[in-house]
Amino acid sequence: MENPAGDTGETKDDVSEKQKNASGGEYVIKTGAQEVAIEPLKLETNLPTSETIDFTVIYNKNKYDVQFPLDDNVGQLKKHLEDVIGIPYSLQKVMIKGLAKDERTLRELGVMKGAKVMVVGSKLNDVLAVSTPSTQDVADEKTNTSSTKEPFCKQKMHRKVLDKGVPDDVMPGIKDTKEALPPFPLVGMLNKSGGKVR
Repeated sequence: MENPAGDTGETKDDVSEKQKNASGGEYVIKTGAQEVAIEPLKLETNLPTSETIDFTVIYNKNKYDVQFPLDDNVGQLKKHLEDVIGIPYSLQKVMIKGLAKDERTLRELGVMKGAKVMVVGSKLNDVLAVSTPSTQDVADEKTNTSSTKEPFCKQKMHRKVLDKGVPDDVMPGIKDTKEALPPFPLVGMLNKSGGKVR
């Protein structure tokens, strides 16, 4: 005999009875001589309440009073602060007992009523002004570096050693020539306090 209800062993009448009672809130399954009543599973969802909290945001020595939901995360706070302080979301760093990550909620971070939250960031115009130097600045920098190249004997550290006198075992050098390093260790070298190195 073929079973229209599938592998559960229920007959066609049992299935129709089950479907009739499904809308009533209680499932009744007939199995032979027994009748079993099953209540549907009730899911209690504990949705976070939209509890708001008042705290102070400090940015650039200015204080802003902010009211914000306690269960929202730092990323949402940054988006809200973008309108309040005028700093783009990506350029903000929020400090709540250290640097706060965007996915953490204010409740997790322990923000309470009257808490102080510090925001660090720069406006987009300031960042662009610093990142792109003008052509005149680049030209001035090139002229300054080329003109400030002074000979080694006039540099402060070397001059200090020479003022005390030339060391006895120093190796001779010839001006305006480039010699390869000798195959033996260098001698007559002094550190900045005048002590022998080798």
